[in-house]
Amino acid sequence: MALLASGAAHRLRAVEGDASWMSGRFLVEERAASSLLASLPEVIVLRGAEPGLKWLPLSAGLLAAEIADPSAGSRAMASRLLDLLFIKALRAWSDADGAGGSPGWLTAALDRSLGPALWAIHRHPEQPWTVEELAGLASLSRAAFAARFTRLAGDPPARYLARLRLSRAADRIATTTEPVGAIGKALGYESEAAFSRAFAREYGTAPRDWRAARNGSA
Repeated sequence: MALLASGAAHRLRAVEGDASWMSGRFLVEERAASSLLASLPEVIVLRGAEPGLKWLPLSAGLLAAEIADPSAGSRAMASRLLDLLFIKALRAWSDADGAGGSPGWLTAALDRSLGPALWAIHRHPEQPWTVEELAGLASLSRAAFAARFTRLAGDPPARYLARLRLSRAADRIATTTEPVGAIGKALGYESEAAFSRAFAREYGTAPRDWRAARNGSA
């Protein structure tokens, strides 16, 4: 199995004899998924014959069966199998020697100390988190937490939280008709003006212009 997180150009060929292959793809909102994608190498290769990867040929067999002989629910089944393969691939990669060395969301989330803090931030980004509160969740001192977080996540805690909020906001602005002010308030901004300024600094355009561009309107 080859997982190409960045969509890099590639070529497949059989080393010997006949071969067949299946492919699937994930469509994601780039801004929302950028933290995860930036943490991954261009390609993750897993071989089913390796120890601990017995799930790979089993999953491939199930996926092939759904594709070759589709019936009611086959599309949903194939989609779920691809989701599971993606998660299993990330787990296998993170367990490999040297994996997870690049700063980013995944590297920080896999860290035993930072994991609870990352979970809290992602579950409730609207909360006015302080470094002290997050350090408490990680059972670290403020200084140790800030240094560890910055090294593994690639951003200081406050910057990471701000980018997460704005990423969530950008997705909601592009995919819903919620008022811009309501979206900003739901993500922890005290006023629409403050939200609009922060959004423009991050994305180079005002929230309403972002929505118009994404909806293809003038």
